[in-house]
Amino acid sequence: MNITEGNKLEMDNVLSYRKKLTESEMIVAVNDMLAFIGKIGAKTTGPVVKATYTMSKGVADIEILIPIDRKPLISGDYEYKPVFRLKNALKMEYTGIASEYPAAVHQLTDYMLKKKLTPITVGYSIENNTAKHSENDCLTIETYIGISENIL
Repeated sequence: MNITEGNKLEMDNVLSYRKKLTESEMIVAVNDMLAFIGKIGAKTTGPVVKATYTMSKGVADIEILIPIDRKPLISGDYEYKPVFRLKNALKMEYTGIASEYPAAVHQLTDYMLKKKLTPITVGYSIENNTAKHSENDCLTIETYIGISENIL
């Protein structure tokens, strides 16, 4: 695991979907978004980014963000964001066993506490191996968290 400060995450022409979903519903939602992108003749221009706002009893309030090559005509539950820009972010790069990822997130929280950093966003995660994984599979994921620049 590696943690660095002062990073940014930027995307243009972002298709967004936010809803309370189980893990299996989230997988379906990502596949539906990718199918919608293909249906409108667009192409993805970057990885799928996921932000989890809350989690309760196996259901997450999650936002799925996918950058594409053009402004889409939106229908249904999707939203269009011309620009997504996260600046001054902590970036945690994790490669390891999927079941140990929560411990890495705990280390990230400890890092913020130790350095007296104030998070101002949820974590935005990019999973670099998108195949369904079991608890013992290797996982590669980048997580970005916006940090306040204020000194109080």
